[in-house]
Amino acid sequence: MLKKKELKVTHAMQKVAVDILQELECFMISRKDVPKEIIEIYNKMFEKYKLCNDPFVGMCCTCADYAKQSLEYEKQAMIARYGHCDGLD
Repeated sequence: MLKKKELKVTHAMQKVAVDILQELECFMISRKDVPKEIIEIYNKMFEKYKLCNDPFVGMCCTCADYAKQSLEYEKQAMIARYGHCDGLD
């Protein structure tokens, strides 16, 4: 039996997927009753394109954006909690 070839996800592919999925997220946020099929499609594409969740707003983002945002998030959380930030620069 042939194995399914794994998709090599590029940053450009992630950017396009994020653009589309963020529009879908805004639609889902604005609705009270989102069909489960839409949620399933969102989750499938999120996994397929190996996306992350932005630590500030919780919306999908590229891995590169997540790396930048998560460092800033950790710095702000450390300053809020301890009054200073050590070792995250």
